[in-house]
This record gives sequence, structure tokens and C-alpha cells, in this order.
Amino acid sequence: MAIKIYGDPGSGSRRRVIAAAAAMGVNIEVVDIDLFKGESHTPEFLALNPHGLSPVMVDGDLVLYESAAINLYLAEKRGSDLAGRTTRERFEILQWMFWSGEQWRVFATLTFDEVLAKRFMGQPAEEVIVKLAADKIRAAAGVLDAHLAKHSHIVGDRLTLADFDVAGPFSQNERTKIPLNEFPNLVAWQQRLLETVPGWAATKSEVDGRIDGALEAAGIRLWKNSVGGSHGRPALYLRERSRAGANAMSASLLSRPKADRQISTPSHCSASDPTSPLKATCAGSESGRSPTAVLGPEGQYRPSFAAAMARPAGTTASGSWAPVPGHGRRSRRSRLRR
Repeated sequence: MAIKIYGDPGSGSRRRVIAAAAAMGVNIEVVDIDLFKGESHTPEFLALNPHGLSPVMVDGDLVLYESAAINLYLAEKRGSDLAGRTTRERFEILQWMFWSGEQWRVFATLTFDEVLAKRFMGQPAEEVIVKLAADKIRAAAGVLDAHLAKHSHIVGDRLTLADFDVAGPFSQNERTKIPLNEFPNLVAWQQRLLETVPGWAATKSEVDGRIDGALEAAGIRLWKNSVGGSHGRPALYLRERSRAGANAMSASLLSRPKADRQISTPSHCSASDPTSPLKATCAGSESGRSPTAVLGPEGQYRPSFAAAMARPAGTTASGSWAPVPGHGRRSRRSRLRR
């Protein structure tokens, strides 16, 4: 029986697992979970991961979440040297994977939450938080850039799990504009991965298509021109749809019987190439209806991040919003993990 990996195609964390599995030659079955429809918050999915985040691995009766843990498990099961050939190399790989979680990806995720996820919910970014995250990323990137000036890869001058883990923030950086492109050795390393690791290039296209499509469907347009500022962070300008439309949608929803208070959304299922080594499958709903708009304890309309992403054309976020819980380490934040 194939190992199943559940996750949204736009998740940078699912990308890390799928790309690493392909590089190790692990046979997996990828099951699409549509975060925008709230499929990660069904009772069935929450039984796998109570955080409601992707990816999740199921191998027989073993259930794992957290991409780094999943990749280490797959490497051990496969007997892959991507987890290290020697004791020293293994612990160097673990060092960089822990570094990535503590010093690196956490701030990339925080930026995604602020400059993209909050806009889907009709909230402005907290510029103080964005600046803090950019400063932290810049400091860590300086260390990483100096390391990569002497090495072609993160550990041992060859591809390892550390490369997949540390490369995670590149999944969204063209949209969030975190300051990665300021570091030439970091950029060159990322380009090498895209050119030499087929799974990393294939999953980039998948993530880009998913997130860019969601932005377009939600009526959000990104302008990538740069503006000034003491830190030179490119500004992200977003065109949002009418707030009046959102108010109308909220009123319409509340006028329905409680049992029918949900938003109709088109079913999403990315077609997969049957010849692809990724062997992606889709477990998306075919009903076209998704209960992603929920009611608070007082009966107030509280659309989740998924509902905001799936809202009808001509509307934008409004009212009292209910963010999806954060990615493990951060509570009550919306995110496509990564």
C-alpha cells in the first residue's frame, strides 16, 4: 500500500515532502486537501492533524504531520542517504533542519500571514510585524549566504534533506517579497536546485499555479514594483473588491436557515499527469458546496480564511472574521503551510 500524503497544492510544506519523496524514489499517493474550502477542518482531517494543517502522512496505522518529521521518516524507511551517510553528516543535516524551523521558515510564514492571508480576510498587514520578520530573515540569510559561498549545498556539497527544508521560503517569496534576492549565493543555490532536482522544479509550478489562481479568483492583484524605505522592502499593493458586496453577502447568508448557511464554491481538483513520478491524486469535493462560512456562538457571520478565498466575484472580506488556526507554532493564524 502506497504511503499517502495529504495536503493543499499551494502548500510549500507539502512541496518539500513531495519533492523529497521523488528525489528518494519513495512511492507516495498525494491526496489533495483544499484549504480554501475548509477541507483541512473536517472532523476526518482533524483526526489526522488537530491543527488542521497540511501536509499529513499516513502509512498504515502511522500518522505523522510536520514536513521535516515526514521527510526523515521517508528517508529512514527507504534507506536514503539524503538523511546523511555518516553520523556527523546526519547531525549536520538535523542542525540545519532545526535552524530552518527556528530561525528561518517561521519568519517567512509570518510574512505570508501578514501580507497575503490577512488581505484575503480584509485586514491590513501589521507593518511592524512585517519589518520584524524581514529583519530576522535578512540576519539569517546573511549567515546562510556566507555558508553557501563555500558550499554548493547546505550539507556535504550534495543534495540532502537540509536543502529541501531550508529552501521552503522560496515557495512564496515572489509573492511575499521577503528579502531573499538580496543574497547572491542563496539565489544561486536555489537556481541549482531548480535545475538539478526535477521534483523541486515540478512542485514550484504546482504551488505557483495554485496560489496565483487563488489570488486571481479572489480579485487580488499584486504589483511587484519596489518602493523606498529604510529597509528597501518591496511594497505589495493589492486591489480588493467592493466591501459593500461583502456586506451584502453576509446579510444574505444570515437570512438563510442555519442548516443552509454555507457558501457555494466551485470544486477544485488539479489535473495530474499520469506519467508524473509525483503520482498526484485528488480528493476534492464534487458537490460544489463547502461549509467554509461558519456561525459564531452568537449566530454572527464568521467566514474563515477558506471562505474569504472562495468568496463570489464582486465581494471582499468584511464583518467578524474567524482565522484558521496557525501552523503548529503560531495560534490563530491563517496559512498555507509552508
